[in-house]
Amino acid sequence: MKPEQLPLRRANGTRVHPATRWHRALGIASTLIVIITVVTGLVLNHGDALDLSRRHPHNAVIDKLYRQSAKALPKGFATERGWLAQLGAEIYLDTRPLATHEAPLVGALVWDDTLLVAYLAATLAEVYRGSGVSYERVLLDVHSGRLFGRVGVWVVDAAAVCLLALALTGTWMFFKFKRGGQRPPR
Repeated sequence: MKPEQLPLRRANGTRVHPATRWHRALGIASTLIVIITVVTGLVLNHGDALDLSRRHPHNAVIDKLYRQSAKALPKGFATERGWLAQLGAEIYLDTRPLATHEAPLVGALVWDDTLLVAYLAATLAEVYRGSGVSYERVLLDVHSGRLFGRVGVWVVDAAAVCLLALALTGTWMFFKFKRGGQRPPR
């Protein structure tokens, strides 16, 4: 036979209703997820004004989460004259130093007897990220929990169920204590 559990009591000796205990526990357990969801939701509601779909984060953590890597970008170009590559600011044709230029190399073309070299004003990593993930996508993934994989989605789902339980237990306590003339437990 199991020992009977005594109801929890307040310092003044009055009994705490089980719905109140559940309501408090669910509220505390879901607080962090609710805060993250609310903040990301508010920012997403103003995404057009903040131009989130056209702005791209430059962050190593986000690059890793979305498997974006500047290391995967080409470092040189094949031409009719040989392999054109850039290492730091130095431009090489095969193994011969050709020129020095700070801007990133983006292409090369042989025209008649001339080797034309193309550079970009933006860095190559910015060009790559520009076609990658936007702030809007990152916020949507944080908001839904997808940024953290299946576990993140389940955590956000659990927080949603907690919010539903909070709404239901709060409404139930409001009407129960209002109708019965009792004071709500604190």
